[in-house]
Amino acid sequence: MRLDKSCLVVCAIVVSSTLPGISWAKSSLDARVERIENILENQINAELLQQVDQLQQEVQELRGKLEEQQHATQLLAQKQEKLFLNLDSRIGSLMKNSGSVANSILPPESVADPIPDSVQTEAVNLDDEAAPSGKVHASDSMWRVTEYKEKETYENSYKYVTERKYPAALQAFKEYLAQYPNGTYAANAHYWIGEVYAAQWQANRNNQELINNALASFKTVVKEFPKHQKAQDALLKLGIVEADLQHVDAARGYLSKVIQQYPNTSSARIAQNKLNQLAQIGH
Repeated sequence: MRLDKSCLVVCAIVVSSTLPGISWAKSSLDARVERIENILENQINAELLQQVDQLQQEVQELRGKLEEQQHATQLLAQKQEKLFLNLDSRIGSLMKNSGSVANSILPPESVADPIPDSVQTEAVNLDDEAAPSGKVHASDSMWRVTEYKEKETYENSYKYVTERKYPAALQAFKEYLAQYPNGTYAANAHYWIGEVYAAQWQANRNNQELINNALASFKTVVKEFPKHQKAQDALLKLGIVEADLQHVDAARGYLSKVIQQYPNTSSARIAQNKLNQLAQIGH
């Protein structure tokens, strides 16, 4: 009986001495598992952020194409309105001329009711406003040819962007702006110059001049074309680039402006997501 009690005491001592070791091993294992989970979570977050940035770029490109289509539709409507106005003026002129011819052919007694002075005045004013048909046609044709050339020049420049031929795109856009400094697509041209410089900088981050040129182009759009659709995109891009440069205060300023000036838009949502990302990494 005494031997059994001694064995129990010894076993109790051994177990009590090994329990702290087991507890420490379990704690160490839990810590390692937690570290692995954190690493995996960070990797997943990094991949998601990269995918979000890529999707943002694709959205910007699609928005640019959509704006071009909307602008083309607007120009077509303006052309149709102008043609209808010209046609109405010519019809009014023809009606007045035909009335004059009829009066010269009919005998005086057949003209029972003379034309009131007010109607005559309106007819004369309409005739004065309507230019000769040949002159109107030539002016309208010249306007259409000039507009077509400008649109073609811009589209050829933008094609280089879609093909990622960045040096050719820069040269083409600069030539467009030299020819059409206040053209229909001037804001778009400045914006895409900024995008091209930013893309080149991504491939060569040691070249500070590239990113400076990109920022300058985006700022030009915001400053000189504040009511243009591209002003919204340029302001958002300024925030994204400044965040990429780790200029947190500047990035927050631009992103906050996007949210304030363009609420309930996709740009505002992207800006808010970017601000959330900065907050998550401790900025």
